[in-house]
Amino acid sequence: MAWHRPRIKALVDAGVDLLAFETIPALKEGQALVNVLKEFPRAKAWLSYACKDHQQTHHGDRIVDAIQPGLMSDQVVAVGVNCTAPEVVEKLLESIKVDSATKNIVVYANSGEVWTAEKRWHNDGNLKPIEDYIQTWMKCGANWIGGCCRITTDDIKKIRNEVDSRFQLPIGVV
Repeated sequence: MAWHRPRIKALVDAGVDLLAFETIPALKEGQALVNVLKEFPRAKAWLSYACKDHQQTHHGDRIVDAIQPGLMSDQVVAVGVNCTAPEVVEKLLESIKVDSATKNIVVYANSGEVWTAEKRWHNDGNLKPIEDYIQTWMKCGANWIGGCCRITTDDIKKIRNEVDSRFQLPIGVV
């Protein structure tokens, strides 16, 4: 908590109105962030976890357990995942049960490429475009959607188009 406290204080003192606690690897760190957030009672935040597969954070905690501190906090307005391969997000979202009246679900996946020190970013050439996942994520409850590592401005435009297409009204309907 000592590491996070001065950073959160600096942001809150500067007038930031929403903090992004993101790429959290473990339940323990998420809990620590929520605990520090209590020291700043007017501050709001979201918690998003980096996950290694369809059910676990990078540390190995189940996502359903990791989001609990955020669900229990009135200061946390959204929970979800980021910096996670898009092909595992659907199953992660299916395990995140959130009352949409009180919490949002945030998703901003990476491109699906893999990072290694030897090869840097690489893939097997069979990646689905990020926009192909958006409708499914929304059906699973995601309502804050963006992109993380290796997602380009063009990808963000395509994500936006997918989100917009879900909410288009038929011609003549006002």
